[in-house]
Amino acid sequence: SDCSKSALRQAIALGERFKAELTLLHVWTAPSYVDPHHRMTMFGRHQTLQQFAFAEVDKEMRRLLATLSRSDNIVASARVEAGDAQAQIIELAAQGYDLVVMGTHGRTGLPHWLLGSVAERVVRSSPCPVYVARNNGDDDELSLKKIIVAVDFSICSQIALRHAVQLAEQGDAEITAMHGVEFP
Repeated sequence: SDCSKSALRQAIALGERFKAELTLLHVWTAPSYVDPHHRMTMFGRHQTLQQFAFAEVDKEMRRLLATLSRSDNIVASARVEAGDAQAQIIELAAQGYDLVVMGTHGRTGLPHWLLGSVAERVVRSSPCPVYVARNNGDDDELSLKKIIVAVDFSICSQIALRHAVQLAEQGDAEITAMHGVEFP
């Protein structure tokens, strides 16, 4: 999707800046109305729907890795998993990753209520920081000039502020710390 392409561009920029290895992850979730283990013949091959989906995703992942391998600055690998996207992302993040970068469609209202937000659920339960990228059309270059950090004086917000400082130092960005108070 455009959202995941945007997240990939942001992840590459962060990876280059911090000399980090990237793991590209695609989680395939079978539509609820089909059996992923149903066997069928597609393109002359007898296989399950899941096998077909994995083969198609694998082709795309190989193409992306080939593109990334042309860059001397990025070391990348790819994984394809099946199941619940949030659970798979959290499980992989718990294996020692420093950051999850993912896209969001930015749905609101009824579509958000019906479909939910994988990004929102990952942010709430990730064992590491999560960078959520939106597709704004002009995000080929990661440009961090102004960073806002919402703080509530908790340990979590102190950690978020430290991460923001690290990002700001890499991009010579200005940081604004903001504490909001809700009145009844």
